[in-house]
Amino acid sequence: MTQVQITNAGGTINCEILAWNENQTCEVAIRQVPTRSDGDIVDTNTYVLKPKRISTTIRLSDAEKATLQLIFDANVSVTIAAVNDSGTWTYTAWFEDKPLFYQYADQKDATREWKANLKFVSSTYSFA
Repeated sequence: MTQVQITNAGGTINCEILAWNENQTCEVAIRQVPTRSDGDIVDTNTYVLKPKRISTTIRLSDAEKATLQLIFDANVSVTIAAVNDSGTWTYTAWFEDKPLFYQYADQKDATREWKANLKFVSSTYSFA
């Protein structure tokens, strides 16, 4: 992934992705059987797919940092459009954690930018 757009009622930010990680797991289904007296049965032919988790690190300007805080404070799901060489992945997700920021100082030209480590739980996703 190279670029990401995060948007909801709080606003929209477009920024560069410094790091991106997706994780999704599934578990074997466990079923209760009413006539069985010695516990539940494990159904190895059925799996429960857990929601996809996304972790990303982005760099923001002061204005983008303020907008990201408004996006978080809107308390509604976000749409994430992540672009790479193959195409665009679009996710509908919720923030898993409050975004935490820290400053990055570039001593050459005295610019100071913000980095944010974001974590989301995705309910849907698509590729185009």
